[in-house]
Amino acid sequence: MRGSAAKRDEAIEVSLRQALNPPRANNTEHFLAIWIYAKRKLQSADAQQFRTEILQLVTGLDQKCNTDPGLRSPQGFAWNDFSLFPVLAKYLDSLEFHPRMPTVAPTMEKGKLGWLTVEPRGGPYSPDDMVDALCDRVQDKIAKYPSRPGGMAEFHLLVHYDKARAYNSPVIGIDFGYAEAVRAASSRIGTAVGAFDRIFVLVRKDDGEKVFRLFPV
Repeated sequence: MRGSAAKRDEAIEVSLRQALNPPRANNTEHFLAIWIYAKRKLQSADAQQFRTEILQLVTGLDQKCNTDPGLRSPQGFAWNDFSLFPVLAKYLDSLEFHPRMPTVAPTMEKGKLGWLTVEPRGGPYSPDDMVDALCDRVQDKIAKYPSRPGGMAEFHLLVHYDKARAYNSPVIGIDFGYAEAVRAASSRIGTAVGAFDRIFVLVRKDDGEKVFRLFPV
């Protein structure tokens, strides 16, 4: 995931968790967990109504499970009909309901927290996402400095890989790490580096800092 998308998703997640705080204990008859799939950040002015509507919807569907066999599938079900809930319709794509299973005793326990939550982030990724993000940032700086500032004998660019590490997909892959990512970015950018004489990438890792040279190779 690219950094900008991850930041957006984090802002959405934080806004929803704030609206659902304090968390409600799970006393439903049929639902073990419910994942929320949102399409935009929840505005604070709508937070209380959002909480009210989502709990009303969940309560109604929990009761409907008693008469609607289609809602009692062991695979669970997705729900995207928010026609009676204007605030949910404004912010949500869907809800994913995961059922309790009578044959699995722990799933039938009531009173637990953390059952109504934002969709878990994750899934497959490619280290190419990090390379794309690195190239974007370097090219932004190249465009910003078409000529060397006056009075400078040399002009270097140091790219800090800090927010990228927090918000982009991991750079580590099979036979692929920071050095390979910098080499890949160097190959894409080539010699079109504007006013810069050298370009470096600073990586802060758990075991310390390391600097990679992107240009010249």
